[in-house]
Amino acid sequence: MSKFKLPNLITYAGAGCSVGILIFAFCQKTNLAMISLILAAVCDLFDGKFARIFQRTKEEKCVGIELDSLSDVMSFLIGPVAVCLGMGICNWYSYIVFILYVLAGITRLAFFNVNASEHYVDEPVTFYTGLPVSYSAVFFPLLWVLSIKLESVPFQLIYIGIMLVMAYLFVADIKIPKPKGKALIAFVLAAAVMVFFLIYL
Repeated sequence: MSKFKLPNLITYAGAGCSVGILIFAFCQKTNLAMISLILAAVCDLFDGKFARIFQRTKEEKCVGIELDSLSDVMSFLIGPVAVCLGMGICNWYSYIVFILYVLAGITRLAFFNVNASEHYVDEPVTFYTGLPVSYSAVFFPLLWVLSIKLESVPFQLIYIGIMLVMAYLFVADIKIPKPKGKALIAFVLAAAVMVFFLIYL
């Protein structure tokens, strides 16, 4: 148990949400899966800030980076794929998109970890290179809420299309500002509103 450090508590909470995504997706409780996805993103927003409250060794900081990425893989890469399968999106072209989506996501996370390990500082970054995988918690729940106005086939095609676009953006050489201040508050409020709609849909 000595390996389970308090600074990683919120990261562990996010990983727990990722298990919820998988369970609810395969039980075909898509609303609850999307809520779990949003909660995982909220944990991802604050885990670094929480961890920096504590005094940590360089090894503990590097372990925290790895834990964060492993949780991200489960929540924001495997999670959306599981939701697709739970909704019955199972055909040959969707399988190809799933593979591309996951490969692009883990590639982005791998490069992020290497850069963080080699040039580690205890201050948060201000920009990301490529779209963070956690943004899946913005697009997919929003699309699911809007899907009540869409027919089944167009919805499935749009969902798969967004996955393909996101796969490209994960590895694209673009700068994405890290949410902070008012933007961070806006993200949290948007998450709360989305959870409210998903509960009462």
